[in-house]
Amino acid sequence: MSTIDGLDISHHQGEVDFKRLKAGGCNFIFLKASEGVSFVDNKFASNRQAARTAGIPSGPYHYFSADVSPVLQAAHFVDVVGSLAPGDLFPALDVEDEHQFKGISPKKAADMVVACLEEVEKRLGVPCILYADESMIVHCLGSDARLAQNGRLLWYAKFRSRLEVPPPPPPFGKISVWQFSETGKRAGVVGFVDEDISFVPLEDFTVK
Repeated sequence: MSTIDGLDISHHQGEVDFKRLKAGGCNFIFLKASEGVSFVDNKFASNRQAARTAGIPSGPYHYFSADVSPVLQAAHFVDVVGSLAPGDLFPALDVEDEHQFKGISPKKAADMVVACLEEVEKRLGVPCILYADESMIVHCLGSDARLAQNGRLLWYAKFRSRLEVPPPPPPFGKISVWQFSETGKRAGVVGFVDEDISFVPLEDFTVK
């Protein structure tokens, strides 16, 4: 199976040398842009420009908060991102904190996540990738069929050897991008970095 190596980073990685990442085989990267309705990653703008300069296609992601309006979160995300240029990767919604969904039914939780996805898609005009792990998708969101609609791709978190490719959780028929490690070591990043593999061509989630 042909794969493409990538990474995802945020302000937690501090100063990143994108040229060294490119030279080391990083072919795409997701950058944290925002969280909730007010937080802005203070490295997003500079990381985005540095990735472009280094020739690494990048896409923004938003960390979802279950305790505030999903529509307002989408608006905040898009305000931070601005417009997407040809060659940018599709935006992604990072839904990973199960504790935030305590006491919320899977149907209600899925309603919230889908509302955010749809608002991002309406504002930016491209599908929004969903980042989540199996427990989030199956237990918190009830494998809701709407999650995989509108051409959305799954960015799946499952930490294990990159040789042990996991099966996709329903309702998704395949995993497009797999985050297989949170303890990667790469020249250009101090400390650990999340490592990803794309099983699909970058063109499948690139702005035309």
